[in-house]
Amino acid sequence: MRERLRLPDWLAGLSLSNLVFLRCWAELLGPEETRAYWLKSMPVPTHYVSLMLDVLILGGFFYALMGGIRRQNKIASRVMVVSGLAILLSLVNSLRTLVSNPGTSLFLRFVEQRAPVIGVAVAIMLVTALVFGGIRALRPVYRLLVLVSPFLFFTFGQSVYKIATYGDRLTPDGPMASHLPAKPAGAPRVIWVIFDEWDPDLTFNERPARIQLPEIDRLRKEGFWATQVVRSNLYTDWAMPALTTGIATEEIHPRGPSELMIRAKGSTTFMPWSEQETVFRKARALGFSTAVVAWAIPYCRVLKNDLSDCWWWSGSNQYNSVGDSLAAMLINRPRSLYENIYRSPFGQSLSTQRHIEVTDNVVGKSLEVARDPRVGMALLHMPVPHPPYFYSAVTGKNDRGATPIAGIFQQTQEGYVDALALVDKIVGELRRTMEQAGVWDTTTLIFSADHPYRHRLALDGHQVSRHVPYLVKLAGPQTPVHYDAPFSALLTKELILAVLRGDLARAEDIPAWLDQHRGDYAVQ
Repeated sequence: MRERLRLPDWLAGLSLSNLVFLRCWAELLGPEETRAYWLKSMPVPTHYVSLMLDVLILGGFFYALMGGIRRQNKIASRVMVVSGLAILLSLVNSLRTLVSNPGTSLFLRFVEQRAPVIGVAVAIMLVTALVFGGIRALRPVYRLLVLVSPFLFFTFGQSVYKIATYGDRLTPDGPMASHLPAKPAGAPRVIWVIFDEWDPDLTFNERPARIQLPEIDRLRKEGFWATQVVRSNLYTDWAMPALTTGIATEEIHPRGPSELMIRAKGSTTFMPWSEQETVFRKARALGFSTAVVAWAIPYCRVLKNDLSDCWWWSGSNQYNSVGDSLAAMLINRPRSLYENIYRSPFGQSLSTQRHIEVTDNVVGKSLEVARDPRVGMALLHMPVPHPPYFYSAVTGKNDRGATPIAGIFQQTQEGYVDALALVDKIVGELRRTMEQAGVWDTTTLIFSADHPYRHRLALDGHQVSRHVPYLVKLAGPQTPVHYDAPFSALLTKELILAVLRGDLARAEDIPAWLDQHRGDYAVQ
């Protein structure tokens, strides 16, 4: 009897294991062309091999437990109860992730409409059967698992096909535009620093008492500070094309890995971002070499013709945070089932750990570019204070929420306050690096954000701000200037070009320039 049921036991065990890893299958088998825009690279064969091995290993574990239960082994029955509870937790966590971004592929439509519900229902039935009904109540669940086992051939077959036909279909970065001849000493130079999700209210007027921001306060006291700069959008993927082009953007959609289509407000026509008159293209027309150091957006593919140099790192998600080696993927992928991008019972989530690496890379390369006088105009798009949060203002280290179990209680929106302290730290590093290179006093720096803090309601019940921070340190002697008339952040492009042309050389000249141009964009 036991031999006759051996194959169904394997099918049931592997089928259950396959459902447990359903979210991971969706991530690997569903990156369609539009999602490729945000990817640095496509899944490699190791991703598929490691996931199949994870399914086989867990399936073997379930198979052994089923054999033990059939032999009425008490230890196996107890282990199955515990594993059933673990399955339920992982599937509920995966379900929330899956339905939030189902995509448009046939596989993901199936995932959205059927598989998560089946998976969670099977887990609930399994736990209930084992706790209250024993082996007799388990039989309907067992039959259901065997019934959906053909899904194994779909996931494994797709993986084998993708391995056999593997090719990184993403267009590589570049080639970049040529470097232009260096400008003579004393020529204008602009470094534009965007801190992702930087909030003006929590930085200035409503700053929590537990943090101090001396570097930001120093900038505010020494140079130009505007308090009513209206955000261009509430989302990075809309805001950065808008800020770099000066076009108020209402809708976007990727067209492959190397193009973003944008639709301006009041228009029905989509336009390629790469073909617009960006601030970088205009700066090059004035004879300045341009550069971008960034995260999350593939500037180096989309705007390659406008940039002399470019470096970017993709944003962190669960798919790209499991590691690069087979061993790391085998261990980290099962772990990822019990965490999300922001929170983990194991300490900092895998995505948080990768976000630290991305931040270190972006900041390090930004410091190199900022101190290089050959770069006439650069955008430094920083990954902080955007979540996930990892910096502790108390310790001054990247150890917020790093303690297993207990750390999950620190992985909250309170981390944003600590992230503001990290912003201040980066501003200080930028100043000191440029001073040591002798370029701080000869460079204009603009510090702002793509959008304000979007989770303010969850932090303290306050509404999301309409504004972004705006600090300008012009080259040469500093004069403190405060400007409180409203204007759109979309004016930044023209402000940068005015500095590069030599039209703006003193902080006290900026208010008159803004008074003349702020009517170009209507603000409420």
